[in-house]
This record gives sequence, C-alpha cells and structure tokens, in this order.
Amino acid sequence: MNIKLFFTVVLLSSFQLFFAQDTKTDTIKLATKTTITTVTTIKDTIKFAPVVAAKLATNEEKEALKKEAKTLKDKIKSEKKALREANKIEKEQKAFEKNKKLLTNDKTKFFRVKNQLVRLKQKFQMREEI
Repeated sequence: MNIKLFFTVVLLSSFQLFFAQDTKTDTIKLATKTTITTVTTIKDTIKFAPVVAAKLATNEEKEALKKEAKTLKDKIKSEKKALREANKIEKEQKAFEKNKKLLTNDKTKFFRVKNQLVRLKQKFQMREEI
C-alpha cells in the first residue's frame, strides 16, 4: 500500500513539474541610462516604470521617450500584420495542396473509368463480330 501511495505522489509531482507554465518578459535599455522599457511578449504591451517617468527632467526627454514608444508600438503592429499575412498565405497554400491532391485523385479515377469503358467497348465489338 505504501509503495502505491509513494508512486502516486511521485507521478503527480512529475506531472505538476512537466505542465508548469513559464512566463517570459524581455527588458530593453533605451538611449539614456536611467530609462528602462519593459516589453511583455505575451500581451504585446509596452509599460513604463512610474519611477522612471517621474525622474525625467525635461520635456525633450519625455517627447523622445514618447516617440520611441510610438515607434515600438508601430513595429509591433507591423510584425503582427506580417504574421497574420504569413498565416493567411500558409492556409491558402494548404488549401491549394489539398485541392491539387483531390484533382490528381479525380484524374486517376477518370482515367481508370475511361480505360474500363474502352475495354468494355472492345468486348462488345468482339461479341458483335462473333
């Protein structure tokens, strides 16, 4: 009984470790040393640390930071669009391959039936001659 219980516990813990989720966040350092932008890859959002935003001294730095954030957002949008287009092309290619396969199958069936018809005509002609 103890052995079964032990193996059950080991099995359940191994499943838990195997199916554990791992979230990743990437950090990007900007041109100035004090500003850090965190890009979360899961949600594709850009977040600014409130401490960093409070420490910015001039409006020029704020504007530069806003422009850079806007370019990052535009880059993310363009990458999403390119990914959608690539997925669409891949789906169309799969559908094309499927239709091509069906067409070749239909052609083989057609030639098989045509050959069978030719053979039947030959048999019929042979019977008429007799």
